[in-house]
Amino acid sequence: MIVSFLTSKLASRIKKSAENSSNMIYITKLLLETNQMLQSKITKSEIIETGCNQLSNLLKRNIKYYDISIHVFGIPVNDEEHEINLIYLR
Repeated sequence: MIVSFLTSKLASRIKKSAENSSNMIYITKLLLETNQMLQSKITKSEIIETGCNQLSNLLKRNIKYYDISIHVFGIPVNDEEHEINLIYLR
């Protein structure tokens, strides 16, 4: 009985460790991908669009970007996929 309990506990820890490793691999891949994408972007709008897309992938949520200039909301980026209000502060 003790052996089965220890085996079960060890299997549980191994499973949790594998899940954590899988999550870290996914996040590392996404960060590397984001870095490579951002290096090729030049304009502010390209960088913002890339950042929003990558945040959407990471959070598995839709993103809406509002630019704030002199404490006034700008017009949101028009995209049907956006849902969450992400506020960019200068």
